[in-house]
Amino acid sequence: MRKGLESALGMLIVLVLATACASPRDTQGGFLDTRYTAEELNLPDAEKEDIVVCNADPRNPEAVYLVTESREVYALIREGTAWRYAPIAGLASSRPRLACGDAWPGNGSLPELYISDGRRLVMLAQTTAGWLEPQVLYESEARIPEKAAVGDVDPRTPGGEVYFSADRPRQAAWDDQAWNAAPLPGPPGYVAVGDADRTAAGAELYVSRAGSTDQIRYGDG
Repeated sequence: MRKGLESALGMLIVLVLATACASPRDTQGGFLDTRYTAEELNLPDAEKEDIVVCNADPRNPEAVYLVTESREVYALIREGTAWRYAPIAGLASSRPRLACGDAWPGNGSLPELYISDGRRLVMLAQTTAGWLEPQVLYESEARIPEKAAVGDVDPRTPGGEVYFSADRPRQAAWDDQAWNAAPLPGPPGYVAVGDADRTAAGAELYVSRAGSTDQIRYGDG
C-alpha cells in the first residue's frame, strides 16, 4: 500500500483524560449550546485550525477530529462525562484543512481523513493494526489552501475519489496499486462533492471562486 508514497511524521500514542464541566444552554429553535473551553478539553494547544466528525476508527465511531495551530491532529472522543483525546499525527505545514470520506479500499468500508497540508495532500487511515503513518498522496508546486472533498464522481474508479484545488482542480484516485492525481478542467477554488443536479446521474464536483462556480462531472455532456 505504501509503495510510491512518502511517509510523513509517525503517529503519537499519548492518551489524556479530560473532564468536561460545561453545561448546555437553551437557545432559540430547540438547540442546546454546550461550550467547552480549552481548559476543559485539556488540549495542549488552544488554537484550532479545522475540525471534522468522521467514522474513521471503528473503536471510536463518529469521533471528532481536529487539528491545532501546533500542526497536531487529535481524535476527541466523549466517554461518559469526560472527553478523551488521542494525538494521531503531526503535520508539516501551518493552516491544514481536514476532510472525511472513503476513497481508499485498503481498510474496507471505513472512511479516511484527507488533509490539505501546505503543498501536500495527506491521508490518515485506520486499519485493524491501528493508525497508519500519514501518506502523502500528492505534492504540488502550488499551495493547496482549502480542504479537499471526497465523493464518487468518476465511475471508472472503485469507490470514491478525493478532489482538491492547487494550481487547478485535481482528482486523486486509487487504482488498486497506487494513488494517481489527475488535473481537471477549470481554474481552482473551493471544492464540494454531492448529487445536487437532478438532471445528471450520480454525484458532481463543484468548484467555486469569486464570480463563478463550475460544475464538473463525468460524462459526454
